[in-house]
Amino acid sequence: MKRASLIRIKYSLTTTLDVANDEIPYFYNPLHYHPELELTLVERSSGIRIVGDSFEAFGPGDLVLVGSQTPHIWKNEVAPGKEKNAHAKAIVIKFLPDFAGSSFWQIPEMQKMKELVFDLSPQGVKIEGKLRDTIAEKMQLLIKKSEASQIISLLEILSLISDSGEYRMLSKFQVTKQEKKDDKVNTVISFLQTNYQKTIQLEKLATKACMHKNSLCQYFKRKTGKTIFEVLHEIRLKQACDLLIDTNESIEMISSQVGYFSQTLFNRKFKEICGTTPLHYRKMRQKIETEEAKS
Repeated sequence: MKRASLIRIKYSLTTTLDVANDEIPYFYNPLHYHPELELTLVERSSGIRIVGDSFEAFGPGDLVLVGSQTPHIWKNEVAPGKEKNAHAKAIVIKFLPDFAGSSFWQIPEMQKMKELVFDLSPQGVKIEGKLRDTIAEKMQLLIKKSEASQIISLLEILSLISDSGEYRMLSKFQVTKQEKKDDKVNTVISFLQTNYQKTIQLEKLATKACMHKNSLCQYFKRKTGKTIFEVLHEIRLKQACDLLIDTNESIEMISSQVGYFSQTLFNRKFKEICGTTPLHYRKMRQKIETEEAKS
């Protein structure tokens, strides 16, 4: 199966922010990435959204912050010949990571916002709950403001997101930079990434980290918010997703290649983490890749 090319889009912003309130027949961008972060509020339309490793359905009210250089696409479900009857509307704000100046991020009070912009956004941040409604309203007001006021409003929006817990990360397979800085955590993750196809023994991991296995498990969970085996499943399933897209190997073969010797366990974990079955994931990604290759 031939994959569609991933397109790098180079924006040349003439202002600090690129603010658009697009109303178009349907979302048509190919799978792409660019230097700017992108905050997108879908006001009308539905389909499939890909951000990094995430693959989900979207609809009106979908609000997502996509990081710099992160591949993404909003793909409409439009029946052939029905394009004229489809309508998509979204507010999109694009801005570079240092839009407020590099020294701005050195201010101690900006550290949580800095983490959102530089560390969390590359995974894709989906804003939910009451926070989504609040930010959607602020975005609708922002598009009517002067350029200077738009910058102030964007800072307020980023502050609200960084101070709130009403969001979830979309890409499920990315380890944050903070976790990678921890030597013991990095030792465990590096070992899992190298040996995910094999049976993992805690005793061997503990020896490498120079800790008792119980202490290691507690330490890892405290530092990452996940258990060692939760991270192992994510590493295995990331590899499985790539194989489902890049090869025509059977799902049974792929599951064994990434370390699952129980087909039932593989299917259950894939559905639990990726939100769909391996077969449906492959079919939907093939459909999108085929359409992109033709365009």
